[in-house]
Amino acid sequence: MATPEDVVVAGGSGFVGQQICRLGRQAGWDITSFSKTGMPAESDPWVAGIEWWAVDLSRPEILNGASLDADLLIWSIPELSARRDTIINKVFGSVESFIVLEPGWIDTHETLSYPATIV
Repeated sequence: MATPEDVVVAGGSGFVGQQICRLGRQAGWDITSFSKTGMPAESDPWVAGIEWWAVDLSRPEILNGASLDADLLIWSIPELSARRDTIINKVFGSVESFIVLEPGWIDTHETLSYPATIV
């Protein structure tokens, strides 16, 4: 896959989602994050470079009609795994590529330090 330019992070204000957003900004991605709380309380500079949407993705009908144009969706909401495919198809169907982080994929709470070329 070519390096994405427009990225959607589902769960961007969570622990893992914030690390993805931070690394993505370092890589030059334009990021839109969807999470229940919207923007995290972090005051780091990378936070300001992201479009934060506070939305409950367990109720995807809220986003009917939203125009979501992106090269890549990164799904990091383990508590919605059972409904993930339905939500992705309903809300993010126009996104070209997907990365889904399954529950249990990381078993420590260490800061992620993958290189910016993780995709």
